[in-house]
Amino acid sequence: MARQFTAVPIADTGWLIYDNRYPLDDSRHVVAHVEANEDFFDVTWVRPLPLPKVYVRVEDALHDVERCTITGSARSSTRPVPIPHLPPVR
Repeated sequence: MARQFTAVPIADTGWLIYDNRYPLDDSRHVVAHVEANEDFFDVTWVRPLPLPKVYVRVEDALHDVERCTITGSARSSTRPVPIPHLPPVR
């Protein structure tokens, strides 16, 4: 079974995370850019995902985006928070 997301090296210290559901010429194909620093990896999410921007390993970022997509936490919505209504001050 093919994985939906893959991390592909683009330089000695850089990776792109791809969504394999979309073709290469589709803007949705690129999910994130990962850049290695001394002790951690900076992630720039191309999609609006509620995920951290710093990881210890590239694999951790890849795991998080897979988990987020499977659970639907990136797209899930909740009921509105009720706001108490008070009568106007006289």
